[in-house]
Amino acid sequence: MTTLSVSNLTFAYDPSRPPILQQLNLSLEPGSFNLLIGPSGSGKSTLFKLLAGLYPEYGGTISAGTVKLNNQEVSTLVPFERARHIALLFQNPTRQFAMRTVEEQMTFALENLQLTPQRIAELVAATLKQLGLESFRRRQLLELSGGEQQRIALATILAMGSDIILLDEPFANVDQAGRKTLLADLKAMQIQESKSIFITDHDLTGYRQLVDHLYEVNTDQKNIHEISRQRLDLTAAETPVQNRMNKVSIFGWHDLSFQAGSRTLLKPHSFKLPEGKLDFYLERMERENPPYFQHFLIN
Repeated sequence: MTTLSVSNLTFAYDPSRPPILQQLNLSLEPGSFNLLIGPSGSGKSTLFKLLAGLYPEYGGTISAGTVKLNNQEVSTLVPFERARHIALLFQNPTRQFAMRTVEEQMTFALENLQLTPQRIAELVAATLKQLGLESFRRRQLLELSGGEQQRIALATILAMGSDIILLDEPFANVDQAGRKTLLADLKAMQIQESKSIFITDHDLTGYRQLVDHLYEVNTDQKNIHEISRQRLDLTAAETPVQNRMNKVSIFGWHDLSFQAGSRTLLKPHSFKLPEGKLDFYLERMERENPPYFQHFLIN
């Protein structure tokens, strides 16, 4: 069983400036589902890069404390050995893609683990089947929606056999349907594969029945602490549609459609955006239109 622990960790990007994290302690429970919340710029992404062994190798300095994977300092492990146990999924999965198709990308990742061609082929086929992604095998990665790209990135991690999966704001470019699918995939991995899941997210919806441990960044002390999961019960009431309408249109389109390769991401559609109502109308359009609408806007 893979263990991951942080002891009295203090980290700074510049030793001459105040630390980003200070005297931080964490022991991740094996096989658990964990969520980390906190404001932007509070050090969540920094912590995840430290847990994955990317820091201080690629930036910053640890002035005190340790990050240990199976009681061995993460920074002393070679990359392919770290990847067998811990994997980090970024906001934008395309930054982790180096190949053209789904199959090529998964094969490339497994080749870096020094597996045999036969074993690689078996793992690619089995993982795509497990996640219901068999039809994606020869698809072009750049023609997939944001949610589909994240599922492929997740499938790659699952095929690699990483015991601990870190996800840094993984739903930033994913619509609500894709978000629900990804969360279901992650929960299934935790239960069926005994994976340890650790996510940072600003949106707390959908986690109440999934999370075992909820952590929050203490911005004053520059560390994290566990808080009650009841925090996940808090939801903001939505203002009725008729009270948020504005007749002044500042942006829109008429009979617009969009394709990526052979795929239609947005069917012919007309829309007018009222002034000062951007966030609300993006959410509304996401609900009322095909799941690729949000991906179209962002990309």
